[in-house]
Amino acid sequence: MKNEKVMKINKLGKILRIIANVCKGILIAGVVVCIIGGIVCLQIPNDAVTVEGKADGAITVDNSKVPPFIELLDLEETNFHIEEFGIDVLWNIEKTETKDDVTEYAIKGNVENVTGREVKLAAVVACLAGAMLCAYYIVIMAFGSKLAKALETCGSPFEENIIKRMKHFAYSLIPLVLVNTGFYHVNITAVVLVLAFILIVHIFGYGAELQRESDETV
Repeated sequence: MKNEKVMKINKLGKILRIIANVCKGILIAGVVVCIIGGIVCLQIPNDAVTVEGKADGAITVDNSKVPPFIELLDLEETNFHIEEFGIDVLWNIEKTETKDDVTEYAIKGNVENVTGREVKLAAVVACLAGAMLCAYYIVIMAFGSKLAKALETCGSPFEENIIKRMKHFAYSLIPLVLVNTGFYHVNITAVVLVLAFILIVHIFGYGAELQRESDETV
């Protein structure tokens, strides 16, 4: 008869496997929806949409009027300008003045000669990116499902198959850090979680070695 704690691990593994399989089904549906969405966007005629316009604005933030533990607004200065193939897109945020607790920002926007061709291209790229992201998470769920299956049927959490499945799942999480990282932003939470799981894998690997040595001694 199995140890009571091992039985709890088996039960937890079964629950995790079901959850992983449900998530895989949802993500597969997401890939299909993104692909269909991209195909539909390709059908938009080039002359169906025309975008032109300008926008100017100003934001004044007075931090002295809010509680000190609340950061009301802190905009990064941005200068984004594309002028290619007849398209002219400008987006600019500039910090114009900081005096005492008052900060002022100037915002300028300009869009010219944007047609349905550019709109549908952007939509198709967004759909493709969504499909690729869903596909990546499907891979994670696949490794997670295999790990859960190993936990569901194991006789000990230190079995070689469990350690191997944990390693595969841990390494599949590494690209998650890149997915959640931009040019100016690093998702510290994702980094810590991935490193913590990899550390747990090595701890389990060491525990498995100790158990093997103990079994051989006995």
